[in-house]
Amino acid sequence: MIAMKTIDVATIATCGIEPLLADQPVARWLSPGEQAEIGAARHLQARRQRLAGRILAKMLVQRQLASEPGSAICDPRQIQIDSRDGMGRRVAPRILVSGRWLDWSVSISHGESVVAAALSTEGTRPVGIDVTDLTGGQQESLSLWLTEAERRIAAEAGPDAAVRLWCLKEAAFKALGEGRRFRPLDWDVSRCAERLFELDEHGSQCRGTSFNRAADEPGLPCGPAPTTRPAIRQFTCAASVRLRTAQGWLNRPVDVHTWSCGETLVCLVRTATGSGTADTLDVETPRPQAHELCGC
Repeated sequence: MIAMKTIDVATIATCGIEPLLADQPVARWLSPGEQAEIGAARHLQARRQRLAGRILAKMLVQRQLASEPGSAICDPRQIQIDSRDGMGRRVAPRILVSGRWLDWSVSISHGESVVAAALSTEGTRPVGIDVTDLTGGQQESLSLWLTEAERRIAAEAGPDAAVRLWCLKEAAFKALGEGRRFRPLDWDVSRCAERLFELDEHGSQCRGTSFNRAADEPGLPCGPAPTTRPAIRQFTCAASVRLRTAQGWLNRPVDVHTWSCGETLVCLVRTATGSGTADTLDVETPRPQAHELCGC
C-alpha cells in the first residue's frame, strides 16, 4: 500500500469534459461495460456528469499507481470503478485494476456545474465527497431531512445553511455508510457544522490545504484565464459525526474539509485518526492534454 500524507482530489467543470476528451475518445477511458452503464442515463447532462466523474476517479488512481516502484503503463480501461454489487445494488465505489481489487477508497459527486472525485489509499480511512449548488433554492425542502440539532443550526446560520448541512451529511454518509441505506435523519453533522460555521464567522483559513489553480490558465477546462482570480474560502476542522444505530447514537471522529468552486460548495469527510489534527488536502483541476493523462 502507498504511504499517503494527503487526500487526492480533482474537480472539473461539467463544460470541461469535451476539451478533456478532445484528444482521446470515450473508448480510450471506459470499458464497454462502463460505456453501457453511463449511456443508460436518460439525460445528456447526467451522462456528461457521470463520464466526468468516472474519468476524474481513474486519473486519481493512475496518479497513485504511477508512484509505486516499478510501475508499468496503466491503460485507463484496466481501471474499473465499480459502484454496484453482485445484485445490481448501488454500493460505495470500489477499484479494480487488472483484475485486482485495491484496498483504497474513492468517492465521486456530480453537481450541476462541477464534478469532483476524491481518493484515499488508506482503506481503513474511507473518504466521501459531495458537491452542492448554493443557488438552487432548496433550503425549505432540505430542512425536512435535518435532525433537530441541525435545524437549530440552520435557523441561526443564514439562508444557505440547510444546503451546507445537506452537503456535509451526504459526504459523511459516503465516507462512513459501510453498506447502509441512506436514511438522512440517522446522520447528524451538527458538530461538524458548528465548527465550520464558527471558522467561517471568524474568517479563519484552514491549515495544510493547497489548491492547484490550473483551471484558471488559458485553454484549460474552465476557459480563458479570468482577469481576477476569485477568492476561495477554505476551511478544515476535526470534528465528529453522529450515527443512529440500534444501540443509540454513535459518535465517529472525522476530518472535514469544505471549499467553494464558484457557486458550488464542495464538502469532503474522511475518517479521522483521533489525533485531533486534520489531514492535508490537495485539490487540483487536471490539465486535459493527452500526454499528461495517457500513461502511468
